[in-house]
This record gives sequence, C-alpha cells and structure tokens, in this order.
Amino acid sequence: MSRLFWKFFFAFWLAVLVAGLSIGLGVQLRHNAMQEQQQAAPIQISRHASALISVAESIGDYGGRDALSQFLLDQQAVAKQPLMAVSDNGQELLDREVSEHAIETARNFLSQEGWPRPVRQVQLEDGERYLLFIAQSEDMPSDMPRWEQRKRPPPTPSVMIIAWSLSGLIFSALLAWWFTQPIRHLRRAFLNFASGKLETRVGSAMGKRRDELAELGHQFDEMADRISQLIGAQRQLLHDVSHELRSPLARMQAAIGLAEQNPAQQAAVLERIEKESQRIDVLIGDLLNLSRIDTGVDNSHALETIDIAELVDEIVEDARIEAHRKQQQIQLHRPERIMATIRRNLFLSAVENILRNAVKYSPDNSLIEVELHHVANELTIRVTDQGPGVAKAELDKIFDPFYRASQSYAQQSSGLGLTIARRAVHAMNGSIEAHNHAQGGLEVIISLPV
Repeated sequence: MSRLFWKFFFAFWLAVLVAGLSIGLGVQLRHNAMQEQQQAAPIQISRHASALISVAESIGDYGGRDALSQFLLDQQAVAKQPLMAVSDNGQELLDREVSEHAIETARNFLSQEGWPRPVRQVQLEDGERYLLFIAQSEDMPSDMPRWEQRKRPPPTPSVMIIAWSLSGLIFSALLAWWFTQPIRHLRRAFLNFASGKLETRVGSAMGKRRDELAELGHQFDEMADRISQLIGAQRQLLHDVSHELRSPLARMQAAIGLAEQNPAQQAAVLERIEKESQRIDVLIGDLLNLSRIDTGVDNSHALETIDIAELVDEIVEDARIEAHRKQQQIQLHRPERIMATIRRNLFLSAVENILRNAVKYSPDNSLIEVELHHVANELTIRVTDQGPGVAKAELDKIFDPFYRASQSYAQQSSGLGLTIARRAVHAMNGSIEAHNHAQGGLEVIISLPV
C-alpha cells in the first residue's frame, strides 16, 4: 500500500467516524429530550395516542355525544391511560376528574402543528366542543420505546462507536482503494516507461472512469505516443545522418585511393575531395541549425520588430543570384510595408530554405513567384515554382529529414532544407503546408501569427 492510500484511508475514515458519531449523538440527544418531554407532560404524547384520539374524533363527528361517551367507557375498561373529553368550561364528558395542568397542556398542544398530534378538538351536535387527549397515568408515564417495553437496555455509546468505526473502516478502505487504483497503474506505467518499455500505455487500465485520474491516464498515453514518435524520429534521423555522411566519406576514400594509384590525377582528386568535404560541411551546418531550432538555445532567435516586407525583399535578392545561373526569374509581390514583431533568424531560415528549394528543383528558364500578404493578425508567405511537383502521397513527407520526392532530380542538397523550414515555422507558432499548383509545380504556404 502506498502512502497516498493511507492518507486517503485515514482521511475518509475519520470523516465518516466524526460524521457518524455526530449524527448518533444528535439522535441520542433528541431522543433523550423527547423522552424527558413525554415523561414530564401530564398527557400522553405518542403515535398510539394520536391514532386513538383520531378514532375518537371521528366517532364524535358521526355518532354524537352518546357514541363518544360509550367509546370513552369502553376504552377506560381496557386501558390504563384514560381517554378524556373536556369541554371549554373544563367539564369532562364522563364527569371524571382531570387536573387543570393537564387541561392547560392539552390546550397548548392543540395550537401546535406537527406529528404526532396528541390533542384534537371535536364539536358535537349540540355545538359544544370537547378537547380529546389521553391523561398520563403514574404507572406508565409515556409511550415508552420498544426496548424499555421489553425491558432491554438501549445500545451503549461504546457499541455505537465500535459499529461506526467498523463501517467507516470498510467504507474508507473501499473508497481509498478506488481512488488510488489508477495512481498505482500510473506509477507502474512510469516505471516501465522509464526502463525503456516505450509501448507502455494505461488508458485501458482506467476502465470506464470519467474523472480527472482517468484523464491523467489518457494524457500519459498521449505523452507516451509523442515521446515514442520523437525517439523514433531521432533514431531515424541518426540512421539517415549516418547514411548521408557515409556516402561522401566513401567517395573521398575512393578518391584518395585513386590518387595513390595514379599521382597524375591528384588535382582532380583534390577537387573531388574538396567538393565532398563541402557537402559534409553543409550537412553538419544544417544539422546544427536544426538542433538549435529544436532546442531553442540560440540567443539570436529573440523577438525583433522589423519590416517584414523589406526582409523578404532581401531574401529574394539573395536567391536571385543562385537563380541567375539557371536563367530563372523570381517575382515578388508584397505590400509597401509590414511592421511586425517576430524572431528574425527563424523567419529568415524558413523563407530562405523554401525559396532555395524552389530554385533548386525548378527547371532552367522558369518562373518562381513569391507572394506576401498581411491580413488582420496573420502573415502569409506563398512560394510557387514550376518544378516537377510532388506526388500527392508524398506531400506530407517532403518536410521529413533527408526525404527526397521521387520526381526530384537534384541530389546536391543535404535533404534538411524543408525540415528546417517546418521546425522554424512551428517554433514561431505558425503552420506550413505544400500543394501541387494547378498549372504545375509546387506551392508552399507559410502562415504566421503577428
């Protein structure tokens, strides 16, 4: 049993015990007060007395004086507690003696509401009214409880305490077990997950619960799914990086071997080695950039208030230098001025990688369009090229690390450009999506809150 179980258990048990003892004490005090009232009253106050007086009232209403007198005589013959009928002037119907105190008490009870009703008033055919009540006899002072009639003592306080304690123990144990059961499942799940069992889930163990603990279990499953995906992505990234590094290294080793065999080709070999080393340098740079975006440790990602239209203009001008080699044109459509507070380097990295990707995969003598829109609190950047496009099934995959679409023919990039763009956009709480343009080519849309 966990410490939390015992905390729940003793808290519930004490609450039940205190509540039970309080209720029991209140009932006992009320019972004692009613018993003292019944013993002190000169008339009988009980359910039996109320029922008998109700019968007498009905007999007086329908049978008149003679029937009521006969009923009083019959009742007096069989009962130790006589049923009295006293008129307004204090005269008893059968001329029996009744104390003034009893009569006064009966008149007071007549004006009171509630149950039982120990006093009633009946009006006979001659218009005279009579109070009906049962005078208290000395040998039986009240409508005594059953255990007193059977000469059995009432339960003692110690018995009540023991009974409430046992019932409270059972109730508290069940309630504490019910509350701590999902916590035990979660504890085991955390231990299993921490030990490397990433397939651990607890949603099914919560059963049909619909409380906060069940929600916590489902949130654990969501967390476990996300962590499993991230770890899987990291493993895949490590595998892809190893593969991407192995290829240029293998080519460099082959070039070195060729240079050793044929010294006359050293110049061409050195050029190949330099080219492969540059490719490795680009790959490592992109990996570092991707890592900085994911971890957020780069202080250069601070917020800045800048003219976004001017920044996009600079990015396009830089891209035109590379596009000029392929006789490509880049057209920019933007407003005159858009002032906003953004993370400049993240924005620059996202737009630059998308635009470079469009230049790289578009054919010679093609057109690339960049559109910039600002509506309300949303900034939209749309980059459209005239390249081969991407198969519909691959549109969601082109943002994955080292993924190259089947239509692509350029293999000179690190394969991380669009991945860096997506991570940068997400770091700015934006969204990025790709579509095949109706006239051909790929269209990438960035939406950012500003």
